[in-house]
Amino acid sequence: MEDLTGEIIRLDQEIQKLLNECDQKYRSIIKEAEEKHSKIMDHYLKLLNQKKTEMEEKFRQELKMYAQNSKKEADRQIEKLKKSFEEKKDSLTYELFNTLKKEICR
Repeated sequence: MEDLTGEIIRLDQEIQKLLNECDQKYRSIIKEAEEKHSKIMDHYLKLLNQKKTEMEEKFRQELKMYAQNSKKEADRQIEKLKKSFEEKKDSLTYELFNTLKKEICR
């Protein structure tokens, strides 16, 4: 009976030792996984920030180009209106003088 009790105590101690080793291995695996997860997340956040910066720069360039094109288009419209005014100014002046002449000569 003593031998059996001693064997049970020895097995219990062995089981406890194995449980402690398993617990340490589990904690080691969790720590390693968290470190790898952190590195992966840092890597993807860095990539995400780079992409964000690239997109912001592209947006600024497109906005600048749009503003330049809009200004060029506005300048073209102004020139077109000025030219149209210059072309019509003479005929309007002529019509105005003719109208005044008719009114005066009545």
